[in-house]
Amino acid sequence: MSQPRPLQVSLLPGQPALSPAHKRFNALLGQIEQARKTLHTWHDNIPLFQQAFVQQLLPLQSTLRAERRQHLLALDALFEQPGWTRTERSTLQSLITEGADELLAADDDDAEIKALFNKHSEVDFDTEQLQMVQSMKGMAEAMTGLDLGELDGIDSEDELMARLQARLAAEAAAQEAAQD
Repeated sequence: MSQPRPLQVSLLPGQPALSPAHKRFNALLGQIEQARKTLHTWHDNIPLFQQAFVQQLLPLQSTLRAERRQHLLALDALFEQPGWTRTERSTLQSLITEGADELLAADDDDAEIKALFNKHSEVDFDTEQLQMVQSMKGMAEAMTGLDLGELDGIDSEDELMARLQARLAAEAAAQEAAQD
């Protein structure tokens, strides 16, 4: 299938020159056609990008995660060695808990990293997550005016957002029904 030619205002023999508005119109049509070509090129390259992502980036991300995990375990081993000042020990603990928190954000099923977090943090990981969800629940309720109920069965941000969306949808449906 051939591409349609872009519309252009043109002169017929014996007609006066194009007005500035017609010239501007033709220039804008040219820009639209160029944007279409660029968009088509983008769409053609999406599968290539996806393939490169799977073949190159995902393995690198897995390697990086494994190296970060080993780094945290090495920091923990260093922490156990004598001779650190109180400030140095506090810094090591901060590095360990922040790194473990980042790793657990992507994969909270890593029991060894969770134990490492719990060892060096004032609050265990699960309690910290629950506190964060409770805080988010309070903010969501304040912003929307909805009561999201108890946190039974809600252990993550995603579950909280799903409940919030369900309540917002129910509220919208109730308001729509009241208007009918």
